[in-house]
Amino acid sequence: MDLKQVLRGYTLYPGADIQTFLATGTWYRDPGVEFVLAIVVGGGGGGAGSWSTGGRSGGCGAECKVQVVDVRGTTTETVTVGAGGAGGIGNGAGSAGSESSFGALVTADGGNAGLAREDGITTSFPDVDHNGAGYGGRGGVAVWAAGYGGPGAFGNGGAPGGGDQAKAGGGGGGSYGIGGAGGADETNGTAAAANTGGGGGGSGEAAGLNHNGGEGGSGIVKIIPLARLVTLP
Repeated sequence: MDLKQVLRGYTLYPGADIQTFLATGTWYRDPGVEFVLAIVVGGGGGGAGSWSTGGRSGGCGAECKVQVVDVRGTTTETVTVGAGGAGGIGNGAGSAGSESSFGALVTADGGNAGLAREDGITTSFPDVDHNGAGYGGRGGVAVWAAGYGGPGAFGNGGAPGGGDQAKAGGGGGGSYGIGGAGGADETNGTAAAANTGGGGGGSGEAAGLNHNGGEGGSGIVKIIPLARLVTLP
């Protein structure tokens, strides 16, 4: 993510507060502020679970939108911070994460869920228009090793589980922060940290015992007041 390009023509507004939302709340515009940089991150997708042969895929990282917003027409906005998706239970897919929003001005979708498949086609992909969302790493099978989650806007994908890579779970996709690590053989996937938007790690092979995917990380919203730079003739 090239913040210099996004912020071209703007600078930080002197003396105004940066408001960071780790949970749903209300944003209030500081007097004199006309523009803000909105960083809006959805909740990450949950990793898939397993009860049989092979590892399972990690969940996708959430969409991470970073844009300058004109706020001259508003004084307050409701900020919604999306929850991370639940990890899959047993041989189940994870759940998708929930969207985050800055009023109706900016919305970022949650990450797609990790897939529970035994045929090796287990990489989980974000929707094509999801900005800054990393894919969930594939689960390991006999023909190939478990995979890392894809990088997100600011955070790397999670690592696959350790040990036998034909039985390890894939790492969760990155977003604002890092995706969760996949589980090793007979191990649950790891949850992504809160307020990262990272995908949860996929479960390792379970061989008849239920193992679960990791939970996706919840979202985050940051609103940074800006001032427009004046270009002199």
